[in-house]
Amino acid sequence: LKTRLNSELIFLDSNSSKYVGTIELGSTGRRALLEASSERLYDLEKSINLYSFKRQELDWGKKKVPVAVGANKDSIQEILDNINFVFGLVLASVVGLLVLLAFIVSKIVFQPVSELLTAIKTLEEEGKFEGELRDNRTELGLLAESFNDMNRRIQDSQNELKQNIEELQK
Repeated sequence: LKTRLNSELIFLDSNSSKYVGTIELGSTGRRALLEASSERLYDLEKSINLYSFKRQELDWGKKKVPVAVGANKDSIQEILDNINFVFGLVLASVVGLLVLLAFIVSKIVFQPVSELLTAIKTLEEEGKFEGELRDNRTELGLLAESFNDMNRRIQDSQNELKQNIEELQK
């Protein structure tokens, strides 16, 4: 437990000063852990390290055994810093992917729609549209193809109308 999880485990005897654990406790540390509330963390300073312990009573047959599990606060802080870094990295990646997705959607959807609207305005204002819209195999491509066909028919009709007017004027 100590090497794998970088944690400390202590079994206390509530009637005496005996204990079994992965960390050495002085008599004041044992008493403090025995008296500590199971509702909150208990801080214990051991040489230059500061530990936080959580005490809980375990049922062991007819007897309750106080058990404390703790960890070095510096190790915990290092782990939390790593978690915060990874969270920030994941958040930045998600935002970057959303921006990329928005760019792709704008190129695929909004650009053809914008080109179609520009062509319609040009046709409406000038009565003709030179050129053709690009078409692809999507619904927007079918719409662009229909617009191109309509534009050709309008131009053919206008040319035919001009020829008929010229013939009538002769």
